[in-house]
Amino acid sequence: MTSEHTLGIPASIDEVLITGELAPRPARAPDHAAENRALSALARELAARPRGVLQKLSELALELCNAESAGISILEPGDDGGMFRWHATTGRYTPYLGATIPRDASPCATVIAGTGVQLFREPGRVFPALDELAPAIHEGLLAPWMGDDRAIGTVWAIGHDPERQFDAEDARLLQSLTSFAAAAYRMVTNLGALEEHQRELEERVVERTSLLTQRNQQLRREVEQRREVEAALRDSRAQLQAALSIETVGVLFFELGSAIVDANPAFERMSGYSARALRELDHWKRLTAPEFYEPTENALHELETTGRTAPYEKQMLRRDGSRFWTLCAPTRISGAGAAPTCVEFILDISAAKAVEDKLREGEARFRALADAAPALIWQLDPDGNAVYQNKRFAEIVGLPAERLLGGGWRAILHPDDAAGHLEAVERALREQSGYQRRMRIRVRDEGWHWFEAHAAPWFGVDGAYRGHVGISIDISATVQTEELLKDADRRKDEFLATLAHELRNPLAPISNAMHLLRRPDGRRSADRMLEMIERQVRQMVRLVNDLMDVSRITRGKIGLDKAPVPLSEILASAIETSEPVIDAARHTFEVTMTDEVLVLHADKVRLTQVFANLLNNAAKYTDHGGQIWLDVRREDDCAVVSVRDNGIGIASADLPHVFDMFAQAHAPSDRHQGGLGIGLTMVRNLVAMHGGTVEAHSEGPGRGSEFIVRLPLRRQLPPARDAPDARTAHGAAPLARRHVLVVDDNRDAADSLRLLLQGDGAEVEVRYDGPAALQALAQMAAPPDVLILDIGMPGMDGYAVARQVRQDPRLQGLRIIALTGWGQSVDRMRSHDNGIDHHLTKPVDWTTLQRLVAAR
Repeated sequence: MTSEHTLGIPASIDEVLITGELAPRPARAPDHAAENRALSALARELAARPRGVLQKLSELALELCNAESAGISILEPGDDGGMFRWHATTGRYTPYLGATIPRDASPCATVIAGTGVQLFREPGRVFPALDELAPAIHEGLLAPWMGDDRAIGTVWAIGHDPERQFDAEDARLLQSLTSFAAAAYRMVTNLGALEEHQRELEERVVERTSLLTQRNQQLRREVEQRREVEAALRDSRAQLQAALSIETVGVLFFELGSAIVDANPAFERMSGYSARALRELDHWKRLTAPEFYEPTENALHELETTGRTAPYEKQMLRRDGSRFWTLCAPTRISGAGAAPTCVEFILDISAAKAVEDKLREGEARFRALADAAPALIWQLDPDGNAVYQNKRFAEIVGLPAERLLGGGWRAILHPDDAAGHLEAVERALREQSGYQRRMRIRVRDEGWHWFEAHAAPWFGVDGAYRGHVGISIDISATVQTEELLKDADRRKDEFLATLAHELRNPLAPISNAMHLLRRPDGRRSADRMLEMIERQVRQMVRLVNDLMDVSRITRGKIGLDKAPVPLSEILASAIETSEPVIDAARHTFEVTMTDEVLVLHADKVRLTQVFANLLNNAAKYTDHGGQIWLDVRREDDCAVVSVRDNGIGIASADLPHVFDMFAQAHAPSDRHQGGLGIGLTMVRNLVAMHGGTVEAHSEGPGRGSEFIVRLPLRRQLPPARDAPDARTAHGAAPLARRHVLVVDDNRDAADSLRLLLQGDGAEVEVRYDGPAALQALAQMAAPPDVLILDIGMPGMDGYAVARQVRQDPRLQGLRIIALTGWGQSVDRMRSHDNGIDHHLTKPVDWTTLQRLVAAR
């Protein structure tokens, strides 16, 4: 078959965007442990190698989604909408690292314009630029991620093999990674910008400091020179002009307490004043910022009394009113008293001050980021003393910062974790290496929380080791989840062992019966053996049905056939079901019921299952000759049913878990009574589906148990209904004149079903594969009434047979019944989609099959 793609016919975006297929696809179970390990790995990468986070994320996306290629695309601005650059690649597309694709030619543009994960099939049909990549993309799963409050990129996983299909779990994992990617990318971007800015500032500070040092050295040399020629400078105008001509240092001549005498061109450039304008100023305050009046007056006083003053900093005013920072060094050069002649050397240090201000601002920004972070951020000096902790640290721990600095942080470690953690810290300080540790920390509520610490050595710009910086993340929820997973895994193992035990129990007598029947005298005990086999098969069917019921109920896949029904009818059915178990244990059974007719709007079959289960449990977990009480009463608008026994009871620690899946808290291991531990789970869910509640009570081991069910009442009585009997319609041969074709590759199953159908009067033909069945249908003079069809046959399965039957106009009236071991909702849906009328599971309920075959 030739596709539009191979013919070169462009497709629309709707043909390749198949996100809607994710929901119906079977999805694997979430692997939260692997996901947690991936997120921890990303956190470690962020702490140790921030710029490797994106590549690490693409590697984890490849692993978690079982993809063949994975990577990260980031939108870069430019003409025509910009382009997507591949900042990280893994797998078969690794050689394309750094490649770019125009925005309009990439599916990433579609994804960031949406709100979530998108799935594409053969995107090259719409985006030809992708056809240049090798190997070709079969399926691509792309998730957008945010930066600066907008979608700026995607994380993607690619399958090249047409057999590889992504599912909803892949989409969830990819979305989980994008959330971390966005946060990590923003942090790395901010840190990168901060580091670059800090490096520039440090370089400028070094440069300015060097320049200032040179200027100070020059200033000192000039002062020394002027001291040496002080007498000559008073009388030599030529020497004065030489001093005024310095270009890098401003020079002012003034008389103490009087106006400015002269200024060199350098200060003219600094201040914007000409020398003449400076001489016309009436006071030095016209050149000084008001907040620096006091230090200037102090310097003038020192000049008056000592003849000199130490250099000092102040802000001066330019002619246009703007300010600039200066380093001023005044000294007296002649005269004494209140009116000596002075000279002041002035350096413009505005640039150096700006660098200092910016450094204080990197510092402030870092502290703001650290204080806003949800994690604990800290710094240790080379001796292991804490020299910095962010605001969150003190908030979480609930102690003042001064108690946590120095060595105080050691006091909040859990005693069981302290020794190992401190040893790891000391080793990292000694080896100047990174470390990662889990430990418990006492938090504000006096409880202990699990934290994971990631630390790395910190080196200054000079390469000297300055200590360690680190981040500690609260992983209490993760640790709790891990413990829950371990518990769930333990319960799963216990359940599998119980299931194996429960299945072996009926298999053993069945196997024995088969050996007995093969003996020469086996026919004498055939009836007893067949009854025993039937009982054991019913037990196995019950186990499988219980498993399927609880699966469907817990996933909300089961419907209730509700109708008005008296509670007494439901309880009568439940008692009838449980009487053999109660009688076998020789229990005393007392029933107390209200005289009022209590009517429920309920599914009679399902509630019968609920109360039969409770009665069976009471019988099983009570010693022989015990007592069971069934009490029914009304409380307001609810019917209350209590099932109580004087049996083995339930430990108080097990009561909260008695309704959990696979729980066997009701039965100690040395008194196991059978069952898979799922009955009470079904009870709880079925009661909840009826709008009711169920609770368990026990005073402890050996003191009995009580289960109380509350269900809402309905006032009116149900109408009387007569149940038809399939056998009354046709007497002893209910399937007389019915023509049936049975198709099953299991010959024993097909042949035994033929004997059963023939025993009820049906005309039956059997075929053992799909092609033989289709050939038989084509050769029949008249089509059969019913086709009973197995699904899981080799070669041509039952779905394929059903499709071909429905395409034959001659067979349009043929009723198709699937009889299969596949009983999930997806299997029933596929049967319906392929034209199958009814879907039954093996071993079949004979009454149901008989009714469907007899129907006309």
